[in-house]
Amino acid sequence: MNREERMKNLIISLLFAVMLVSCGNKQETQEEKLPAGMHAGVIKEKIDTDSYAYLNVEEKGKTYWIAVPAMDIKEGEKVYFSKFMEMKNFHSKTLNRDFESILFVEDAAKTWKTTQGMSTLPEGHPNIKNKKDNEPIKVETPAGFVSVGDLFKNKSDLAGKTVKVKGKVVKYNPNIMGKNWIHIQDGTSFEGKGDILVTSQEKFNVGDVVSVQGTLVADKDFGAGYKYELLIEEGKIIK
Repeated sequence: MNREERMKNLIISLLFAVMLVSCGNKQETQEEKLPAGMHAGVIKEKIDTDSYAYLNVEEKGKTYWIAVPAMDIKEGEKVYFSKFMEMKNFHSKTLNRDFESILFVEDAAKTWKTTQGMSTLPEGHPNIKNKKDNEPIKVETPAGFVSVGDLFKNKSDLAGKTVKVKGKVVKYNPNIMGKNWIHIQDGTSFEGKGDILVTSQEKFNVGDVVSVQGTLVADKDFGAGYKYELLIEEGKIIK
């Protein structure tokens, strides 16, 4: 091999090395663009149930379990999320399996941009259109009941008391921490707050208009960033 050929091969090798470094830097740049608090994990195992998918994910060399609302995602794909609640020593009755630690995720998505979009709407945003029928929410408040807006307006007087509220179910997350989590709206609001969380042992359906009775609790902190200014605990459907 003459000198000219050796120089040619050297240049080709250098160009190839530069391309590899460039690709690596591009990947690192993309990873660095994830917003603060955003998690991204590769799915190693998936277990589907009627309401949830249990995912064993790997993130930065660490594997852990998360539970997400049923979604179309496969092993080997990446899942993104930012809003979650950790449960330790959790027993799944559906799977008859114990998890030393599991994250219940609210905003799981296939891209972080989709996840970010899901979480931009603040908790308690008034007059959200119902996802099921796309109609504005407007539910009359019967005598003896309290509107969602008035719950927030008069929370200092009503906290700790039994209240009754009538509204439309806009969100339903079953079997978290041994209870079902329901978001109810009636079209009223106070200072931008028009969504009341209800925890219950009873089953609800998104889109149903229900009457609920329970204890109003103020400033509840479940940890992992889940803080509620107001919620109704031990909610029961009443006629």
